[in-house]
Amino acid sequence: MKLLDKCRAIYKGDILAGSFYLFIGSIFILISIALYAWATTPGFLQLGVGLFVFSIFSIGKGVLTMSIYRKRLDFYQRLEVLSAKDLLEEKTYTTFRLGKKEVNRRRYIYMVIIGSIVGVAGLFLPGKSYIVSTAIPVVLYSAIEFAVGLMAEFRLWEYHRSLEKGSDLSE
Repeated sequence: MKLLDKCRAIYKGDILAGSFYLFIGSIFILISIALYAWATTPGFLQLGVGLFVFSIFSIGKGVLTMSIYRKRLDFYQRLEVLSAKDLLEEKTYTTFRLGKKEVNRRRYIYMVIIGSIVGVAGLFLPGKSYIVSTAIPVVLYSAIEFAVGLMAEFRLWEYHRSLEKGSDLSE
């Protein structure tokens, strides 16, 4: 597979990840509407509000991700040959993305751990419905971000190795 085709494939995968965020956001918004409509306790109402906030965040991230990587995919779709300048820019951008993924991976793990501890501890506190229903969306979204980010990071590392080789630049 030519390097230019790998460039196109990585951005198609990123667009697919963006559409996954749209899907997750849609699921969260449907659940939050159902909870808001049929909530019988303050905890369920608060859970609906928390899921609604994260659904807006997820939908926004999906739209932004898809638009950014659609532009990059369109750029590589128009190219017929990957120049040395394009290769250098792509290496720099991929290295930046890998660094960002590494930092975010730690943040999401910390959020899952802290949110889980807060959620369990909240079961024994007076305002348990509010504490638990606030912790659940945070832990859920952090875990989803961690999983999607880890899959993207695996793809980026393989792509980065291909960019470092850059052997089929003339193909």
